[in-house]
Amino acid sequence: MAAPNEVPLPEQVAPGGRVDISVPMISPIIPDDYLGNWKFRAPSGALFGTGTLAEDPIWVRIEVSEVSSGQALDFVSSACAAKWESGAGTLPCPGTDGDSDGFVIPLAKPPMEDRNEDEPGLLTHPEDIDNGYISGTYPPFTVKNGDEFIAEVGCMAESDDCNVTFRLEYRTSGGNVNKLGDWKETSDGDTTTIQLSLNDLAEKTVEFILTVLSNGSSKDDNAIWFVPQIQRD
Repeated sequence: MAAPNEVPLPEQVAPGGRVDISVPMISPIIPDDYLGNWKFRAPSGALFGTGTLAEDPIWVRIEVSEVSSGQALDFVSSACAAKWESGAGTLPCPGTDGDSDGFVIPLAKPPMEDRNEDEPGLLTHPEDIDNGYISGTYPPFTVKNGDEFIAEVGCMAESDDCNVTFRLEYRTSGGNVNKLGDWKETSDGDTTTIQLSLNDLAEKTVEFILTVLSNGSSKDDNAIWFVPQIQRD
């Protein structure tokens, strides 16, 4: 569930004391039952759990249901379940604004080049070199007949020299990467709306890849995927 390997206790806890521990997790995309097991780690490094012998884990179980209609995949809320990379290597998610290796940051209200918005988007910035790129590969997803990829793409406000190409790709398990579309955007006050049928991929399990490529210098290439999603009827 994309949780960190370990989470520190927020304070020292005496025997019999209480403390709240928060573990951030992301619901997987594929419908199924999921179980996560956790244990404590002593200062010595020894692991221990609960029960009479302190061997039982603490667990969390969730059920991801099949989506019959509506939004089948939200690329913003599941952004950090994807593997993000640039020519500099693997990138953290969320990233840090201004990172020269490139960065991805989910935004609740992204400032588009032509307006402010109240719905979420992904800010993606390629590596800070000429013709750099940033790419996010999402976990496997099974496409159904009637599914569509929907998004609006454009540059972020006040990114006057933004000049990028948005690219949507996919690959099957162990297969080659295949391109579904390219959309070039500059900071010209206009954005592009994408509505792309995925019927050719129906019943296939694929990894979708969101990529942004700089067309020259990447200095001002703050590229926004606005409400990118797989819509299912």
